[in-house]
Amino acid sequence: MHHFVQRTMVLWVMVVGTFAHAQLQVKDAWVRQVVQGQPGTGVFMTLQASESLTITAASSPLVGVAQLHSMSMEGNVMKMAPVDALPLAAGQSLTLKPGGYHVMLMDLKEGFSKQTSVPLTLMYKTASGKNSSMVLNVPVLASAPSPQSAAQVPMDHSGHKDHSSHMAP
Repeated sequence: MHHFVQRTMVLWVMVVGTFAHAQLQVKDAWVRQVVQGQPGTGVFMTLQASESLTITAASSPLVGVAQLHSMSMEGNVMKMAPVDALPLAAGQSLTLKPGGYHVMLMDLKEGFSKQTSVPLTLMYKTASGKNSSMVLNVPVLASAPSPQSAAQVPMDHSGHKDHSSHMAP
């Protein structure tokens, strides 16, 4: 019975292509495939929250550094910089995408080739001050998933935890 429930959940996530946690929903998450010698890569997704919250950090056991980042163009110069947090208003969407906000993964412990996935934890704080996290298993792709294929990308909602007692406010 346990295997049936587990397979049913995996199938549901594959069809929907969405991670959901009480306050936070993640859609169309993907990690850009890494080519040999590349020191870092980006994670992209669309976030939506049922209540206002702030994404405060990201982490992965497969990298030395995971940072929330912004990217902008100033003339012909690309500027990338870490940001402390990403606010997300209730009912609004925030798209992390190439050329904008994203999660930057650096000091890679292994290459991220297509058809694999990367465990990623998003930490966030609700408007009431509660610290939580969501664990994702994000697929590695050469480019952004098309709307038709996004629902077929296997995603495993590995779990989520309330870290209110483990994280400083």
